[in-house]
Amino acid sequence: MRGTEKQIKWVEDIKAGAFRQLDLFDETFERDAANGIKSPYTHESIDAVRQQITEVFAKIDDAAKIIDRREMFSFRRLLNAVEAQAKRMG
Repeated sequence: MRGTEKQIKWVEDIKAGAFRQLDLFDETFERDAANGIKSPYTHESIDAVRQQITEVFAKIDDAAKIIDRREMFSFRRLLNAVEAQAKRMG
């Protein structure tokens, strides 16, 4: 990863936050399933988005580019991605 020490730390925080949010989606899915509530996403769609995020971080080696696009990893964007992936998976 290219960037200042501060930028690289920030990218690590962005990545950790995205994965933490996906973990929370997984927990919510489990809780909803246990309570008979149909979720708009699945474990598989969460895993697919997790893989996509892993690929993004592997491809982009410039910390500034990730920081500039950090909104891609916001709660709303991740939720939309997981739900859209679930729809594509059928």
